[in-house]
Amino acid sequence: MASFSSVQRDRPLFETPHQVTTGAASNVSTTIRLSFYSVYYLLNVLFSAELFSFALTLPVFVVCCFNIARIKGSYAKAQDMIWLIVYLFFVIAPCQSLRLGYFDNNGPVGGLYFDDTEIITAELIVFVFLVVASITTVMASELYPGTKQANYRLNDHPLIVLLLLNVLAFLAVVLLEGGIGNVLADRQSRSDGADTPPIATAFLALQAITCFFTCIYFKTRPRGSFIGSIGSFLACVCVILLLLVSQNPYNAARFFLLMAYMPVLLIFLSGRVPVSLFYVGAMFGLIVLMPILNFTSRYGMSLSEASDQINISQYIFKAPFIDVFDMLVYEMRYLYNGPSLHDGPLFLGRKTLGILLFFIPRSIWTSKETLIAQDMGAELVQMGTAGTDNLSLFFAGEFYADLGLVGVAIGAFFVALFLTIFGLKQSTRINGLDLRSYIFMAAAPIVIRGPIGGVIPLLFMQLIVLVALTRAICHRTTLIT
Repeated sequence: MASFSSVQRDRPLFETPHQVTTGAASNVSTTIRLSFYSVYYLLNVLFSAELFSFALTLPVFVVCCFNIARIKGSYAKAQDMIWLIVYLFFVIAPCQSLRLGYFDNNGPVGGLYFDDTEIITAELIVFVFLVVASITTVMASELYPGTKQANYRLNDHPLIVLLLLNVLAFLAVVLLEGGIGNVLADRQSRSDGADTPPIATAFLALQAITCFFTCIYFKTRPRGSFIGSIGSFLACVCVILLLLVSQNPYNAARFFLLMAYMPVLLIFLSGRVPVSLFYVGAMFGLIVLMPILNFTSRYGMSLSEASDQINISQYIFKAPFIDVFDMLVYEMRYLYNGPSLHDGPLFLGRKTLGILLFFIPRSIWTSKETLIAQDMGAELVQMGTAGTDNLSLFFAGEFYADLGLVGVAIGAFFVALFLTIFGLKQSTRINGLDLRSYIFMAAAPIVIRGPIGGVIPLLFMQLIVLVALTRAICHRTTLIT
């Protein structure tokens, strides 16, 4: 088990444990990161993109490379996931799908023509957000270089408490979601009115976090008696099996599957995923795993049936089911040219306020603003181009809906400041493993995809449960400032 005294100071945001690398190794990792971004972008520019798409995405590509070059260490971390998702959504996807004003990816705005002003404004929103966030991160890192790092150890014999909480949370999730039959059904076959109630999100978070803690205990506990080892192994198997029931590939949303299982994988790898392996795995997930899960979870297909539906060679230059930039472009039409039901094109803070106070039920706050992504989704469903109003929207677009580009800049400043200070000034490890960073890394794809008001509750509840359990069943060992 890792020695807590060996943890290094002044680590970057969400650095994984045991990150002790030489300068040469760090330079190699930086080269790998930049090579992946540059080569894949160049291939798409040469074989897929229009000249307009190339010019459109080049500024955002440069910002991505700047931030990727700042990441130190040979193991992947949360920053790698964040910037990879931004890169795929706002650089690669427009290159692959934008053709003469149309998006040819069979997404929710397929068949709709967009003029250059709408497209450029959407990419400008992304660029302004990323530039302001990057500047804020650099300045905050310089002003607050230190790290307050708290190390915790699980108390002796916590398995009974963890197992009890895990089973109770699982039973609550099953009950609140309409029974085991409904839990195991694919999303197309679920009974009417079976939407997950808000309280079920809290129990799902409790189930996930107790599973993560159990895996940490099994992974890091001192190897003592045979009976103790078997007990921790069986407990670990039990909580993972229960998680497979409540969040299984045949009904759960693909991004929520990442939030359920990526932290488990990172725990067993001690967070040490080489950068090269991370990017290979990311490409496999993009062109193989995510398309398969789309068919299994949405339509109840078997793995073999879902595999027959995908075309790996085609997906290299046309990644499927990425429509985040499409919806950001459509927002420009919705705000300025569509039949939106509000006075003027902007909401003057009402949308952001509704997001910040997401935990207040609409039954109590009857005038609470709806999510703009759902507003647009309802319009697209009525037009017949989308099959559901549960559509994506990058949260910078939600800031824009309130105050235009000024709102984007303000939102970027506060988001970057919170994440930077939160990571630089407060780092918490449990038995040497940075569980919080694993959770952030797993949640990054769905949070960036958005809409944030629809996806933030699970992450928020996971962090609340993480803090509560850390205080309840762990004791602090060291505090490094």
